[in-house]
Amino acid sequence: MITQAATGLPVTRLVYVAAFLGDPRDEDVPATSSLLSASLLIDGLELRVDPQAAAAVFYGDADAQAATAWVARLRPMPLEGPSVSDAEAAWRSIPSTYLVCTNDQALPPVSQRKMAANASEVIEWPTDHAPFLTRPAELAELIVGGTPAGRGRR
Repeated sequence: MITQAATGLPVTRLVYVAAFLGDPRDEDVPATSSLLSASLLIDGLELRVDPQAAAAVFYGDADAQAATAWVARLRPMPLEGPSVSDAEAAWRSIPSTYLVCTNDQALPPVSQRKMAANASEVIEWPTDHAPFLTRPAELAELIVGGTPAGRGRR
């Protein structure tokens, strides 16, 4: 989580892509999504997404071959994530951009917008949860230098 990892490092900007921008004071659970109803599998202390549902949830804009390849790369996540104290929330002291992916089936746009309210800048793109796969050049441009011309700056 970049919110915690960037603290104390010489970082000049944070970019959240359909990600959790945690505020320790906000305990609201994200809105229901396809991810929550996509047969999440619990294996010991890890959480996995049913591979049969993962392509539609994460890679809806990708072609079938690419989606299948990326589903194979998914790894389990720990059930308990790192805690972020108020002092560790890097977005409080480092400028941040939040990219809301409006076609996201994993993390609902309504939840993304709520978290994005903490960012310095909010951008919305009509894309799925994985613009690194379906819009790599535009995403690279956003990360390196700002908003690609004419692409949903708000």
